[in-house]
Amino acid sequence: MQLNQQYLGKWQCAVMSGPNQWRILVVDDEPDIHETYALLLGCSEITEDGLRGLQLLSDENAGEPEQSDFLMDHAYNGEDGFRMVQEAIEAEAPYAVILLDMRMSNGWDGMKAAEIINTVDSAVRIIFVSAYMDHSLNELRERMSGDFQYLEKPVDQDLLRETVISEAQKWDLL
Repeated sequence: MQLNQQYLGKWQCAVMSGPNQWRILVVDDEPDIHETYALLLGCSEITEDGLRGLQLLSDENAGEPEQSDFLMDHAYNGEDGFRMVQEAIEAEAPYAVILLDMRMSNGWDGMKAAEIINTVDSAVRIIFVSAYMDHSLNELRERMSGDFQYLEKPVDQDLLRETVISEAQKWDLL
């Protein structure tokens, strides 16, 4: 089965640099953040929107993008993210990592999206990246059946990349 392309954002990218290429899904309602993730993870060239996103996401200046070990897809709300995860499972091409905003203005919040995503894919590694903490870490632990990471915006670029790689490597071991 082919993945339904209607939910994919315009910043989908794939640059292979090694034997592993992990599928990651970005779920955030801010388009600039999507381009920024692609830039930070080596999937995009710098544009004005990307630089604006870097200012929102990170407190550092962007360096040159590195080669990527990621295939990145994009959803702009939790519902579309959930549908993409379902389609990926059906296509036998699951996501290794989801970068998930906690507060989104157009539908499910990150907590609800994560809970529902975990019902169809308990192996996916979820990294909440948010400037707003609507739930305590204890509440997140109680409500999440799986393991997760939480990074606060602005996030250190190296920490983001290292966390994504680390979580993808954990996913490989499952």
